[in-house]
Amino acid sequence: GSVSCVLVRDFDVNKGVKVVGLKTGADGAWFKTADGEQGGGAAVKVDNVVETGGDGDGFAGGVISALLEGKTLQQAVSRGNKIGSLAIQFYCRATPPVAVFCLPAGR
Repeated sequence: GSVSCVLVRDFDVNKGVKVVGLKTGADGAWFKTADGEQGGGAAVKVDNVVETGGDGDGFAGGVISALLEGKTLQQAVSRGNKIGSLAIQFYCRATPPVAVFCLPAGR
């Protein structure tokens, strides 16, 4: 990830957050845990971008649903990227291009 993504992740993890992740649109998404696990995934290439609103919601839904199914964080981020890429192929309300998710302790 970029330097700014690394700094944000380290800041949040050092403040007691157990898992922090960043989604940065076309640059993909990254995560880091308090235990030192880290990873990420490239964005899914989309040829027919209609509007970027809703990509963060799709990403979050993909991450959460994967974690509820017992998938790894890496698999969850990958699913989030895929669902977010589907969301931008349809018209919806505009949202900011960066979404941040934090998970509670125990995950």
